[in-house]
Amino acid sequence: MITYSDLKLDSSKHGDKVRQKEMTAYSELKFQNQAEQQRGQRFQEAGSRGAGGSPSPSRRNKAPPHRQQCATVILGILCLVLLIATGVLSYYVLVMELSPGKGNSSEQPPSCRSQQPGLPEMPDEQPGDTGRKCPAWWTTAEGTSYLFTPEKGTWEHCKSSCMSQSAWLLSIENRKELDFIKQELYQYYEDRKSVTWYYPFWIGLSYYPGSRKWVWEDNTDLSSGLFDLQDPSHQNDQGRVCVYVQGGKAKPGACGETHFCICEKEKK
Repeated sequence: MITYSDLKLDSSKHGDKVRQKEMTAYSELKFQNQAEQQRGQRFQEAGSRGAGGSPSPSRRNKAPPHRQQCATVILGILCLVLLIATGVLSYYVLVMELSPGKGNSSEQPPSCRSQQPGLPEMPDEQPGDTGRKCPAWWTTAEGTSYLFTPEKGTWEHCKSSCMSQSAWLLSIENRKELDFIKQELYQYYEDRKSVTWYYPFWIGLSYYPGSRKWVWEDNTDLSSGLFDLQDPSHQNDQGRVCVYVQGGKAKPGACGETHFCICEKEKK
C-alpha cells in the first residue's frame, strides 16, 4: 500500500536528482567559459607583445629605419665639417709659409707686401700723408722729383732701377735738400718690440779708394758738414763701400747689401 508520504518522498528525491544534474551541468559550462576566456586573454597578450611589447629575437638586433637614417645624416655632417676645417687649416699654414715677413721682418714694409717689385710710374696726384707711407710714390720739392722705391736690391741694382725710370740715385746738394729727405725718411718705419725701426735706403754716394773721398754719382765730392762719415780705407775686407740713409742718418755699408732705393730726376 503506497501512502501519500511515500509519494512525497519519492517526489522530493527525484527533484534533488534533477537539481544536482542541473548544478553539475552549470558548473561544467562555467568552467569551460572561464578556460576559453583565459586562453583568449593569453593569445591577446602574446599578440600585443609581438606587435609593440618586448621585441622578438629577430627584431631585437635590428635598429628602426629612422634611427639608421639619422645616424647617416649626422655622420655625413661631421665628415663635411672635418673637411672644411682641414681646408682652412691648410690654407692658413700655406699663407704663413709664404708670408714675406716670415724669417726676416725687414724684407719689405708691411704696407707694401701686396705690391709687385719694380718702380711705379709717376702718378698725377700724390696720396694724402697717412703717417706710415709705403715707399712707392714720387714726391716733388724745389723742381726735383724723388722716388722712395718699394723694391730692395744692392747698390748697383738700385742704380740700374733708377736709370730705367730715366732717373739716378739720389745726390744731395745742400742742407735744405737733406732736411727734406730726412722728413720723408721718418715716414717709413715699423715697430719692433715697441722700438721704432726705420727702413734703410741706398743713395748715390760711395767711397773711391783711389782719391780716398766720398763721391756722388754725378762725380761731385761730398760737401763738408753734410754727413759725418769716416774713412773706410782701413777696412780692406769690406770691399766697395756705399752709403744708405736710415731715419735721417747716413751710414756706410757694403755695396752688396740689399736696401730700398731713393731715385731722383728733374721735374718736367
